[in-house]
Amino acid sequence: MHGHLRDEEDALSQSSGSDHDQDNAQWAQREERLLNAELKQRQYLEAACAPRRRQPGTPGLMVEAETSKPKSVSRLDPVGAALFGAVLRTMPSSLRQKLRARDGATTLVLAVGLVLVCLGFALHLRQEVAYWEELESLVRQERQTRLQAQSQVLDVHRAATAQVRKYETQMAAMESSALNPPNDLPTAAPCPACPKSDCPPPDAHPLASLTDTTQSLDGQLEDWKPDFKVYVYDLPAQFNSELKSSQKRCINDQYGTEIMFHENLLTHSVRTLAPEEAEFFFVPIYGECFLFRENQQAGKEALKNTNRWFRSALSVVTQEHAWWNRTQGRDHVFVFAGARGAHIFQDWKKHIKKSIFLTPEGDRSLSEQFNTWKDIVIPGLENEKSLTTGKNRGAPGSARDVFAFFRGTIHNKGGASYSRGIRIKMQAALEDKPDVVFKEQEPSCNKQCYRDTMRRSLFCLCPRGWSPWTLRAYQAMMSGCIPVVLADEIEFPYESVLDWRALTVKIAEVDAEKTYAILKAIPEDAVKRKQEAIARVWRMVTWQTPTAPGDAFHAVLRELGRKRRNFKASTNTMGRDEPTPAGVSDDVQGNAPKVQLSVERVR
Repeated sequence: MHGHLRDEEDALSQSSGSDHDQDNAQWAQREERLLNAELKQRQYLEAACAPRRRQPGTPGLMVEAETSKPKSVSRLDPVGAALFGAVLRTMPSSLRQKLRARDGATTLVLAVGLVLVCLGFALHLRQEVAYWEELESLVRQERQTRLQAQSQVLDVHRAATAQVRKYETQMAAMESSALNPPNDLPTAAPCPACPKSDCPPPDAHPLASLTDTTQSLDGQLEDWKPDFKVYVYDLPAQFNSELKSSQKRCINDQYGTEIMFHENLLTHSVRTLAPEEAEFFFVPIYGECFLFRENQQAGKEALKNTNRWFRSALSVVTQEHAWWNRTQGRDHVFVFAGARGAHIFQDWKKHIKKSIFLTPEGDRSLSEQFNTWKDIVIPGLENEKSLTTGKNRGAPGSARDVFAFFRGTIHNKGGASYSRGIRIKMQAALEDKPDVVFKEQEPSCNKQCYRDTMRRSLFCLCPRGWSPWTLRAYQAMMSGCIPVVLADEIEFPYESVLDWRALTVKIAEVDAEKTYAILKAIPEDAVKRKQEAIARVWRMVTWQTPTAPGDAFHAVLRELGRKRRNFKASTNTMGRDEPTPAGVSDDVQGNAPKVQLSVERVR
């Protein structure tokens, strides 16, 4: 109706004429139409709000009351009339008749009832408001408490950092005074007789003599043979071999150790087909390969799908075989070949927390994903033949005209959070050094160019990325280049037998911008000693095809053998299912004290 009036008003407003009387007549007609329309609207509302009565003989049919409408309705505004009419229609007929008779008591009762209903609703609403206000107050208090706790932790961290910096300053001053004694000091006494007449000079650099551990390995790597057995589960192909066939990237990727270790086990003498003879049980699940496929096909659901897939594989191990429950999985071995470690299996803490993990990432600051007592750090996979065979090392003593080299991602979409901003700082600090290559990946320098530059470099810079570990350090060793590691939390492979200070230069992340000065200060004889140490052990970080004594596979097996005695000390892995020897009671056998200790067990 209002739309019709607006149309008429627009029509009138658009008319024009020069006759003033004609305009007045038109405005008079307009006013009359508006009054008539308003009168019709009021009559319509009054008729709609009028009380109804049942038509005699027609159940359920309501017709308009003729003269029984209370006068009070006609005095209400349209909204009040509509509400009052609705209330009347919900009343029993007896109350409606009394109200029509203008029963004052009934009207009063109705009014009081409506008031009580409104009060009840208001009280309920107030309680709801009070509840949410209290909840918001509790959340605000919890947030304030958490912020205070974080502030206290930061204060403690700052104080500890200040103490460490002070200590480092003192040690640097002591080292400086030791390496550069004043001229007025008396000449140092002659060095006492040293074994083999190799007493170090008074000004020897602290890094110059850290090669004993690599020298002690001469002849041991090639001659070592495992004295234990490993049983390999024969899982359905969907958990391993099918993925290898459909995802060729998984074979040559740096995360391909999950495939390489499995295939080497299948053909090695350490494998046994009799689980009763085994001291370790290997579970061949290609988790990184599966996750890579799911990231391409399922997107955001990739991790959830991977979690279900892992649980399906574990159900085969735990329900179809008896060996898992014997030790609660303590002697079972999994390979997690990526930087995220076991976290690609979201429920790992519920199911395999006690098992042994082989992983390239040993950062213990991330969470419980790595435990030095049971887990093993392994090198990442490099499949390039020129690197794994040593052809990229160059001739002994060949000139290296690049002082320091890095080529890789510097400006990541993660901004300064990537690499903790270290790579960006190093690029700014090294851009004016003519003997340093520190650049992003470029199409003009392919993989062969990358390897050639590494072979010509004295130091290979290995700043952390999203995580501490990097394949670049192992590539550098294969090329005869000294790795320079800038990753505070990194854990290297075989730290129980290798002193990585003799193989690398490790620089604190806070000193990343001082890298050039630190490297220039290393004496030539210390550099030579590091190169010699790397030459003795570089095969320990290579996955040879086929596997050969002294390579990464045998070095990892050797570390696994060291874990064997650790688990022999656990009551859950003492083989309680074995028969009791004749003449020995079960109680005596189970409670006998174990007093013989092994040096390998004490770590």
